[in-house]
Amino acid sequence: MTKKASPNLQNPGPGRPSCYSKELSDALVKAMATGLSLEAAAASIGISARVVFDWQNRHPEFLQAVQEGRQQALLFWERKAIAMAEGATGNAQLVMLALKNRSR
Repeated sequence: MTKKASPNLQNPGPGRPSCYSKELSDALVKAMATGLSLEAAAASIGISARVVFDWQNRHPEFLQAVQEGRQQALLFWERKAIAMAEGATGNAQLVMLALKNRSR
């Protein structure tokens, strides 16, 4: 007896149902816009990195949100670097490390 694949992407089979929602995608982008990495932003909204990677494979709109979040995080750190170059206070080593880690 073979099992038929479930057509429901929210719950593709046995196990815990997915709690994926557009609101969580939006919250992830918002968290990343403060400079957080994908993993840290996921933790801040209460989802694990493993779930994030699973959702990227299952939900194309979530993958797009992750890409937007990465752009927002990069923008955050680049603006901070520019502000410091123009005389604002800050920790140059921290900004350099954040920018370096985003380009890996």
